[in-house]
Amino acid sequence: MINGSCACQSMQFTLTGSLSPAWHCWCRTCRKCHGTPFATHTVAQQIDFHWHKGETLLQRFESSPGKFRCFCPTCGTHLFILEADHPEIIIVVYGSLDSDQLPMPVGHMFTQHQPTWFCCHDNLPKYSQWPPKQLFDTV
Repeated sequence: MINGSCACQSMQFTLTGSLSPAWHCWCRTCRKCHGTPFATHTVAQQIDFHWHKGETLLQRFESSPGKFRCFCPTCGTHLFILEADHPEIIIVVYGSLDSDQLPMPVGHMFTQHQPTWFCCHDNLPKYSQWPPKQLFDTV
């Protein structure tokens, strides 16, 4: 079980199932939504996501057709992504999870969008777009 929340604690949730491997995403939308050079995400089953507080506060916007980025309207914390084509999953922002004991991400995707002002020096695999499907399967 892993708890998650926004920065102001207005929104709180728990994930009760397993998580997919996490990835660093360098796409322009992730960079803009988080104000960082990349965002880190994991995937969980929607059935394993449980609200404790703030569900009625949730705001979202459609960043691309069928892709909804969900956030706290009070503090702006980006919590997760919902995809119309995959209603069974939830793409969770790693930074919204309260545990400091999460598995290390397994790679970088959309590195073609990596800004020139930030260098990535780890040894994780890097993919200019999506990683091969077998490396990105959901839980």
